[in-house]
Amino acid sequence: MGDLNRLKKMATCSLEELREMIGDRPRHDLPLAEQNILYDRLHQTSGKLKLPVIVPTLRVTVTDKKTNQVVYDSGERPSYSTTRNWWNWMTSRWNKFTGSATTWGDGYLSIKKQTGETKYMSNSFTYYNRDGKMYGYGAGNGSVSNGIIIGRSSQAEAFSDYIIVSMVGAGSGSGQLAYGSCTPSNEFTDATIPIRKAKYDRAFSNLSASAVHVREAALYARYTNNVKIRYTGICMIRDKFSTVVSVGVSQVLRLSYYFQMNYPSGV
Repeated sequence: MGDLNRLKKMATCSLEELREMIGDRPRHDLPLAEQNILYDRLHQTSGKLKLPVIVPTLRVTVTDKKTNQVVYDSGERPSYSTTRNWWNWMTSRWNKFTGSATTWGDGYLSIKKQTGETKYMSNSFTYYNRDGKMYGYGAGNGSVSNGIIIGRSSQAEAFSDYIIVSMVGAGSGSGQLAYGSCTPSNEFTDATIPIRKAKYDRAFSNLSASAVHVREAALYARYTNNVKIRYTGICMIRDKFSTVVSVGVSQVLRLSYYFQMNYPSGV
C-alpha cells in the first residue's frame, strides 16, 4: 500500500514536491513505475509549455530458436543515456551550424567517432526520411560500425560516451554473436493525438558452442553530406542493462530502440 500511495502522490503533487521525493537519485535507479510517472509528468508539462518531447526507449528479449519460447523480456523501458554526440547533432540540425573539428567537449559542436577521432558537425546528419522511413541508424548483416551494437561492460552510462565499452564481436566463434541487419520501421502514427513512434530493431544469434553474456548496448549513426556517407560509428545512445543478459546456444537476442515524439497539442 505504501508504494501505491507514493505513486499516487508522485502523479499529483507539485513539481517542487516531486523533486523532494526523488532527491538526487538518477532516474534509472528508480523503479520502472516511478520512471513512467516522471515521463507522464514530463509530457503534461511539455504540453502546457507547447514544447514537443522525444522519448527514446529500449526493449531487450531472448528467444530460444528451437522452441520459439521467450526466455527473457525486459519490457519497454526508458533509454538512460543520450550522449553528447546526440545533443550536438540536435543543436547543429536546428541551427544549421558547422562546428569545430579540433575540440570535443563542453561548448563545442563536434562529434567523436568510435575510433576516437573528433570531426566537425553540420546540419546534414543522416537521421533523414526516405520512402517514409528513417535510415540514419540502419545497418547490414554483420556490420559493427552502424546500428545497434552490443557489449559486455557494466560501466555506468555517461554523457561523454562515444563508444560501446567492450563490444561483443560479430560471428559464430566463442564469445561472438551473429549480427543481423538493423532495420527501421514506422511503428505507430496517430495524427489525431498526435504521436509518432518509430523503431530500430536488430537480432543477434548465438551460433557458437557456449553462452554469451551481454550487459550494454549502443546506437551508432551515420554522417553524410546529403548523399555521400562520410563517417560511420557515431555513438548517439548507450545503455547499461540492469542485469546481465545471457544468450544461450541457439538463442536469439533482440534489441529494439523506439523513438516516440509527443507533440504539444496531443498531451
